[in-house]
Amino acid sequence: MDKTLDLELCRKIYNLLSKEPGLTLSKIAELLDVKLGYLEYHLSSLVLKENIVSKNEQGYNKYYLKQKVNIRRDKRTNDTRNIIIDLIDQNPGLHLAKIAKMLDMSSQLAEYHLINLEKSNLIIGLKGKNKYYKRYYIKEGDIGLEEKKILSLLRQEHLIKIVLLILKNPNIKHKQLLQNLDIVASTLSYHLKKLEEYEIIISKSYGKERGYEIKNKKEIFRLVRRYKLDQITDGFKDAWQDFTLI
Repeated sequence: MDKTLDLELCRKIYNLLSKEPGLTLSKIAELLDVKLGYLEYHLSSLVLKENIVSKNEQGYNKYYLKQKVNIRRDKRTNDTRNIIIDLIDQNPGLHLAKIAKMLDMSSQLAEYHLINLEKSNLIIGLKGKNKYYKRYYIKEGDIGLEEKKILSLLRQEHLIKIVLLILKNPNIKHKQLLQNLDIVASTLSYHLKKLEEYEIIISKSYGKERGYEIKNKKEIFRLVRRYKLDQITDGFKDAWQDFTLI
């Protein structure tokens, strides 16, 4: 995209037109609280780039997201969306910028596909605690939003290994975890902090050391069993199979 364009404004335009197609220049300016001249420049640029289309209706120019009109383009669109679905399935919790970078496509195109995948109930976008990034997950039946966030973390190999170790060894110390994991101390601390932020684990001070335990053992155990999360790990499965929660 042209570097002179305001990327955030472009995203807002796409989001707005995806929800309310056929808006006029003045209406878009009102809804986005932006000056007419500045907005008109962006709309004209996006029309030239064929990202949106302008149609004259009843004497007014109305704007729409570009529609795919032929079978070849529809197939390409479906292929792209299937790739996005597979990417999110393998890496739950990705945000827009990361998806665009991993697929080597513009943020606007990635966002266009994500919006349509959400509308089709194939994925779900959730804002994190900082309310800034919207992260995407595969939509899975009756699973709740909080459970989905937890599940997205437990599907990451390093994190599920840490959780399984803590489940089997309540109050395990940082040093003991480090001895059982192929990661450096700073990385382990980063993962533990994330698990604490999502209230999956809690920590207690034991002198100069900290011990860790699962906050809701039965719930985490249920998720591990239901979604076969132990199978994600390499070398942990056998050790996990002899574990039963009392």
